[in-house]
Amino acid sequence: MKNRFFSLLSLLMCLGFMVGCSFRDSGSFDVERSKAPKINAVNLVRYDDCAQLNVELKELLFQQVEAEIDHRKTICHYQDFHADPIPIAEDGAESLERASYTDTNIQEAGVDEADLIKTDGKYIFAIIGDVVMITSVWPVSEFKRISEITPARGKAKALFLDGSKLVVISTLNGAHSGSSAFYQNSDPVPEFTALEYYDVTTPSSPRLIKKEEFDGEFVSARMIASNLYLVLNLSIEMPQLQYSFTHPVPECDENGTPKPLDGYVESLENLKNDMIPQINSLNLDAIVEKIEKASGGKCDLISRSHVAFGSDLITLVSRDINSADISGSSEAILGNGGTVYASSDNLFIGSKFRDFHALFSSDASDNTVVHRMKIGGQGMIYGGSNALQGYLLDNSFAGSRLSSRYSMSQFAMSEYDGHFRVAMTRGWWSGNSDVNDTYVAVFKINDDSFDEVGRAEGIAEGERLYAVRFINDRAYLVTFLQVDPFFVMDLSDPTSPKVQGELKIPGFSTYLHQLDKNRIIGLGFGATDEGDFGWRQGIKLALFDVSDPSKPIEVGSRVFGSRGSYSSAVEEHHAFTFDAKNRILALPLEMYEGGDVSTSGDYKTSGLSLINVDDAGEFDMIGRVETFSGESSYYDDEDSDQNKVLRSVILDDGNGSRFVLSLTSDAMLLNKIDANMTQIGKIQ
Repeated sequence: MKNRFFSLLSLLMCLGFMVGCSFRDSGSFDVERSKAPKINAVNLVRYDDCAQLNVELKELLFQQVEAEIDHRKTICHYQDFHADPIPIAEDGAESLERASYTDTNIQEAGVDEADLIKTDGKYIFAIIGDVVMITSVWPVSEFKRISEITPARGKAKALFLDGSKLVVISTLNGAHSGSSAFYQNSDPVPEFTALEYYDVTTPSSPRLIKKEEFDGEFVSARMIASNLYLVLNLSIEMPQLQYSFTHPVPECDENGTPKPLDGYVESLENLKNDMIPQINSLNLDAIVEKIEKASGGKCDLISRSHVAFGSDLITLVSRDINSADISGSSEAILGNGGTVYASSDNLFIGSKFRDFHALFSSDASDNTVVHRMKIGGQGMIYGGSNALQGYLLDNSFAGSRLSSRYSMSQFAMSEYDGHFRVAMTRGWWSGNSDVNDTYVAVFKINDDSFDEVGRAEGIAEGERLYAVRFINDRAYLVTFLQVDPFFVMDLSDPTSPKVQGELKIPGFSTYLHQLDKNRIIGLGFGATDEGDFGWRQGIKLALFDVSDPSKPIEVGSRVFGSRGSYSSAVEEHHAFTFDAKNRILALPLEMYEGGDVSTSGDYKTSGLSLINVDDAGEFDMIGRVETFSGESSYYDDEDSDQNKVLRSVILDDGNGSRFVLSLTSDAMLLNKIDANMTQIGKIQ
């Protein structure tokens, strides 16, 4: 049987190995390879030229082949396999020119985040389908479409609004990188990202100021004042190697190690030697040219690390959208672009590196490299890197249904009072790891580095981190496996972070939101107790009182719907709209009813629920904006999602009248928030 384990993905995973190595045509690998990065020992340096990049890319292919074959010597298969269930714990007046309004739900004050919808209280700018629709929304009697923007190329993805300037971020899909059978049925990868800058002083006639195109997939973006920071990720397509391997894989013994199998190791060694001439004959000029173009036209603008952390090209773009020529700068780093966090002074990029072993084995080495860029004005200055054991939140909990990446992950990072804080889970994916826990590390931010000064380890051993929120000198954590604790951590002494209190509750939160100084809202899933395990149920809202951090209390909670119910806000915080002044939460909810603890019930409806959040944690339903009802299933295809609420905006006239705008993929609905949720209008 032909065994194609050298897929494109396998060749990509080690492009970040920038350690010194050489290859001999004699047929032996002469490589110094580390199984995992040395913790807290990362530094970025620039390539001298494209020739150096070309040589190192080929050397990395040799390392990848060796790593893959060495890993194959350690794998085996069981004759029987079963998956265990998820465990659970036992125990206005319209005379106003503009309405007040809820803005994009952001992590840090003053650091705006790109989103599907933006408003100034008078006009709504929203992505519907492939276009940006501009509508008047105030006064509500004049709710109507007034203009549209269609990107010149690609599909509108996200927006920024700064006064009279609108920035449209769009992506253009290309053919999927790679030719292996693994990718044949995959969706295309966005290969280009465009920025279009518009003057919307007159919203009925938006005027294009400038357009830019970049190679790479849109990852994330921030705006501070008029300064835009864009993060892109370019997949590097490496050549496909040809081979044939017919030897059977050994069976596992009772300890999970391979049973001896005659000829298996020798066959792998022979395969390794057979790959040598193929790699030596490769021409990587086209790949180098692609990387060079994406980095701004010069290989000496590309930075690299001496540790393994990724496979792609991260491009960082900064622009002052109020400058006459929309001027700025860019940086390029060889590695995986992943989670982005930004304060007013620094931008941090968390790149999850997983050694190729992680794709096949429980012996995975999970590590995350965090890069820091000092920001301010138009420029970006490199401010140090660190490699950390474990991984950030990645939204990959059981039942994940969103295609957006890394939305909640950013909350695992935070900056406060000159320190960078990060929460990590290590060993959870690594099954056989000696350490399996959650930890919080604190770093002192210096001029050209950020250095660890304190750490709290051993939090929730054997469990996985599901939600994090850093607020001033505290951190709130939710983990889940066999128990589901809500932790309160004291970070007032950066050199000695510690757990102050812990609360065990059923279910788990994936997003935490501050209600006030002493109360935290948790959003996630309920769960039922089945003894040794439990089944995830409906959408759960909980209110935690942390006035006594040593004894956090769940004041109240409510579960909406039965198993199968879902809210996009559990994975995408921009879908969580909270009117703090009026204590109104607008939450997208897909409701299932009936069924049993292990089986989804019947699909009932999709829409936007308006929920009152009081101090008692009652979470009373004010009303619903229904957008769809009928038959559906838990795993909906893209077409059936068109009526599901993606975003919402709450408008307030200041005199007791409030309205909510609901955005779906093909329409906007405006409703008055009253007993009947009276519809004002609908635009498609």
